[in-house]
Amino acid sequence: MQVILIIGAAQALFFCLLLIGKKKGKLHDKILAAWLGVLALHLAFAYWLFLLQPTYLAYVGSDAGIIVLYYSLMYVYAKSVISGHERLEWRWFIHLLPCLLVYATSFPFIRLNELEKANTLSRGLSPLILVSLLIATACSIGYLIVVFRLISKHDLYIKRTYSFDDTINLIWLKKLAIVLTGISLFFLIAVVYVYFLRFTSLETSIQLYSNLDFIGYALFTLFIYLLGYFGYRQGNIFTHRAHQTDAIVRKSMSKTTSKISMIKEDGEKNENQDRKFVELLDEYMQREQPYLNSTLSLYQLAKLMGVSSHYLSHILNNRVRKNFYEFVNHYRIDEVKRRIASDQSSKYTILAIALDCGFNSKATFNRTFKNYTGYTPSQFQQEFIRPE
Repeated sequence: MQVILIIGAAQALFFCLLLIGKKKGKLHDKILAAWLGVLALHLAFAYWLFLLQPTYLAYVGSDAGIIVLYYSLMYVYAKSVISGHERLEWRWFIHLLPCLLVYATSFPFIRLNELEKANTLSRGLSPLILVSLLIATACSIGYLIVVFRLISKHDLYIKRTYSFDDTINLIWLKKLAIVLTGISLFFLIAVVYVYFLRFTSLETSIQLYSNLDFIGYALFTLFIYLLGYFGYRQGNIFTHRAHQTDAIVRKSMSKTTSKISMIKEDGEKNENQDRKFVELLDEYMQREQPYLNSTLSLYQLAKLMGVSSHYLSHILNNRVRKNFYEFVNHYRIDEVKRRIASDQSSKYTILAIALDCGFNSKATFNRTFKNYTGYTPSQFQQEFIRPE
């Protein structure tokens, strides 16, 4: 069974070194490498413990604060990815305090030998152990809530700013946070279960702790693989920031600029001007088809239209009643439907048409198409070509 721990520690170390050696690695890559490094040491320590039986119980509790540290690292990692920081901020080291606090409150138990720990366990939950568990649970839940809020705000920002989300969302991290929470709950339930059994046999205590710990660490092995795999694939989500200029923005904008020259920023609240701009915007989208650019952003479209991104966002949110993501993909879906209905559609697969219309993945296209039409792409095609 210890083979699983060796595999887990090895793959954590492998991903750690892979991230450290990553070309053009960002700060979040280094933070993730540190997280995986801690995981590697944790599983290596667990492997060593399993080799120490029957003195195993003497080391129970030695990794009490590590799981809390994982939540802290998850928060710092999410913060670094979303904020785009290039340098580590010293104030982030304050997030080591929950881990240290758990160790401080559990130290009186950690320092006991195996016989003393068995006697302690036989009496149930001691006040210090209860305090340590409460601190660990509260901190973990707190970090989980904060991480979910960060990711939710980031998702909202994406929908308001970009016409795609495949490479810049953090859904994978949210799912892994749920997995980590499940593992944490397993450890918590296991500890409480053992405490309430009030064992008097040292051998029984050692065996039960060993079995439950092994299951938990085996789950960590799966977690490490997912974290390393998705974390390594995570690129810099801010490569599409407003200050960076895409080739599509550098093309001629004379036609559009001349038509909207009368729309000034000080007239943004004028309903007539807004209505006229909406018409010009729709005309431009249908004529120039900027949505065919799969990485079109709010900043790029605003520059093409000759207005500020703030004004364009105002128009979409208050006049069109759609966020940028919905607005652009509406045109993409209409274009896909138009091409499917054309005589040339039989020459191409639906996916080829979708990619040519601005979608950059099959999953995103299928999901968006179903949301807009109520049909899957293949169902829509069958319905459309069905004889009258």
